[in-house]
Amino acid sequence: MKRRIVIGVVAVLAIGVVSIVVVQWLVPTAVEMAEVEEREIVETLVTTGFIEPASRTMLAAEVPAQVEAVTIEQGDAIEEGEALVLLDDTEGRLALEQAEAAVREARARLSAVVDQGAPTALEDVEQASLALEAAEEEYERALQLFEAGIITRAEVDERRREVRRARSQLERAQTVYRETGVDGSAYDEAAAMLERADAERELARFRLERYTLRAPADATVLNVEVETGAVVQAGEPIVVIAEGPIDIRVTPDERELRALQPGQQALVVADAYPEQRFRATVRKIAPAVDPERATITVYLRVEDPPGFLRADMTVIADIEVGRRDEGLVIPRVSVRDMTRDRAWVLQIEEGRARRVEVDVGLVDDRYVEITAGLQKGDKVVAATDVQPGDRIRSGPDYVVPQPDEEPPRPFEPGSVIAHAYQGTP
Repeated sequence: MKRRIVIGVVAVLAIGVVSIVVVQWLVPTAVEMAEVEEREIVETLVTTGFIEPASRTMLAAEVPAQVEAVTIEQGDAIEEGEALVLLDDTEGRLALEQAEAAVREARARLSAVVDQGAPTALEDVEQASLALEAAEEEYERALQLFEAGIITRAEVDERRREVRRARSQLERAQTVYRETGVDGSAYDEAAAMLERADAERELARFRLERYTLRAPADATVLNVEVETGAVVQAGEPIVVIAEGPIDIRVTPDERELRALQPGQQALVVADAYPEQRFRATVRKIAPAVDPERATITVYLRVEDPPGFLRADMTVIADIEVGRRDEGLVIPRVSVRDMTRDRAWVLQIEEGRARRVEVDVGLVDDRYVEITAGLQKGDKVVAATDVQPGDRIRSGPDYVVPQPDEEPPRPFEPGSVIAHAYQGTP
């Protein structure tokens, strides 16, 4: 009795298995399908790089002296003409005072040899001389106020121009006086002495300015090489600054060279500030490939750099290498062996999966552009476990996963993969 029951159970199971096989044969497996559609697709090259100023300038001491004050720090934004490092200028000031004394002596001698028979011309010379002296004093006072941060460089320059105008007026007055009967030889000797004294004073002023290291242009301080109290020699580096715009240097694989060209746009994010993306533009592509690393150097220009950028900071750049506003696309999951030479998809034909060769265009993180092999409205298999020749039937439509609104870092650097953003963020 028990034996008959066992045989019956086995028979029922066998019939069930056979029934399942028959059903599977008669009713093929339903698989998800994706339709060829038109949509925008953007392909980007994701690669790492470093912030690199367009130019670095090493500012050095022009005279040997002790550092009296350092007014800037690393990372400071500086303006043209701004005082960066102050050196002990005692020696320079003494030299200027000596030169000014020589000017006064020469001016007195010139006055002594002037012919008293030409009082009007002499008075003009004296008035012009006093005006020059007053202009020079105003210039000296302006320099002190500028160094104290009270007035601007433009006001100092205006005082310098007033000195030049006063000197020109004095020269004209002297010429007129000579023409009125001044003893030529005595006057020429005194005038030459005054001219030499003036030149020596200008040289002393120029040398005095060398004790203050100033910014040659608007820039950013990269490094300060000295501290207050240190003794520096002429030519010794003091401050390193970065002038001009900011570049990003990236080194993608040389295989991506054909996709890159100047003018392409990029979105960049710094490791230290992952939530703050900014724009850049491909400025230059190096003419040679690095033979050891098999990479190509590309420079991106940042026209409006955010304030947090620092030299040598690590960044990730998404360079837009291709865009199609209305490309024929299918989900990435539908494409097999995805290269531009031998990609293929599966379609259903007479209840079986049939391999169809396609040409691939742009690629992003969700879609692949099809440039040949399919037409708009065609259906392709979206299931990854189906092979050519399998018995299948059309199932539900495949739903492409939606990306996060702003993925912080969705891809591995160095591969051509894109964000499918709608429009440009």
